[in-house]
Amino acid sequence: SAGCGSGGGPPFTDRATEAHRVEKIEALRKKSQDQPRDARVWQELGSELLRKSGSLVHLNDLAIGQDEMILWPKAERVLDEAIHAIENALLLDSTDARLFALAGHAYFAKFRSDPVVNDAVRVVKAISLLERSIRLDPRFVDAHIDLGLALTPSWRCEGDIKLARAHLEKALSLSPDDGMAYYVLAGVLEVEERYPEALSALRKALSLGLRDEVAYLDLPARYQRMCWRMYEGDDQET
Repeated sequence: SAGCGSGGGPPFTDRATEAHRVEKIEALRKKSQDQPRDARVWQELGSELLRKSGSLVHLNDLAIGQDEMILWPKAERVLDEAIHAIENALLLDSTDARLFALAGHAYFAKFRSDPVVNDAVRVVKAISLLERSIRLDPRFVDAHIDLGLALTPSWRCEGDIKLARAHLEKALSLSPDDGMAYYVLAGVLEVEERYPEALSALRKALSLGLRDEVAYLDLPARYQRMCWRMYEGDDQET
């Protein structure tokens, strides 16, 4: 599955899982050299690298809190390699909705990975690729979810809250039990300052499961942040 669940499968949980991922990436790198005209090999390599970069970005964020940034260069290299692999796949197959969704997910991950560089070009490219995915397959749930995420307004991008909600509603109409849709819906509700509903959406997301590693790892911090905002609102009213 592409898009928000670009890696598919369960999120990273332990050293054994990470070691297996490293072995798989090395095997796919070799396979891409042996079979450079196979789009599926490049796609799989890009997916695995995206999952690895998600772990590294999250761990780097934790390190920043301790005045360290040792993992930042490595995370960026892995993400750049992921984008390169996915673009190679697209050069070989420009008819696959999943590939366009995966590329859009990768560019948005690149945008999110660097909170210092406000590179609007990346998010615009991500949205364009995701929209292309939906033109190829209007029922592709992951692309609708990622568009909801990319279009949600934030301090870094203007976004389009109405369009973000429209894509999430479409995703939920196609797959009402998708945890990632509820995760992104929580972000929309947070922007609208509807914190109790946002917290409820996050709980729903966790109960249904999150197949995106970054979302899974970021959920506790998001949950805590919204709790504080909700309590701050209560204090102001009293």
